[in-house]
Amino acid sequence: MIARTTDTTLPEGFLFLGRVADLGKPTMAWTKISGYEDKITNLALRGNDLFFMTHANAPRKHVMRLDLRKPELKFAVEAAASPATGVMEDFALTRDSLVTAVRHGTDIVLRRYAKGKPQGMDVPMPFQGAAYLSDEPAHAYGDVMYTLSGWTQMPLTYVLRGELSVNSGLRVNPRTAQSA
Repeated sequence: MIARTTDTTLPEGFLFLGRVADLGKPTMAWTKISGYEDKITNLALRGNDLFFMTHANAPRKHVMRLDLRKPELKFAVEAAASPATGVMEDFALTRDSLVTAVRHGTDIVLRRYAKGKPQGMDVPMPFQGAAYLSDEPAHAYGDVMYTLSGWTQMPLTYVLRGELSVNSGLRVNPRTAQSA
């Protein structure tokens, strides 16, 4: 189990590791994994692996993977390298890969990273705009959902299947004058 604390003014904070079997016990031990200086801004768990986004030594951010059976950041390996251009904003895990959202000005595009391939590959987008990843905490599927909106496009929700974006049929339901 991971516990995350912040002072609520910055996304960086402390990460602690504890055993789920010890929850509720007065003697539960917590192991500190990171502090503010590690600049961790986002995280997700998949099995024994903790994936975390950081801007420590990576001004454009990158995603690292840490096997929690060896809970020291010095053992973390890069899962998604900093983009050559743009800034990494978010990430989501699937059953077998990692997808990041990378900002380029007003556009936010997606990149997919296979295990052991931290350079990743650009995902072809259906149109120019800003993509926002949906989280699926169980990471049970190989697909990932995201919403894409543009200056002249209503937000549409897509399912990313491999490198193909499939329109899910889900739509934003804007309020009309009649429903207000």
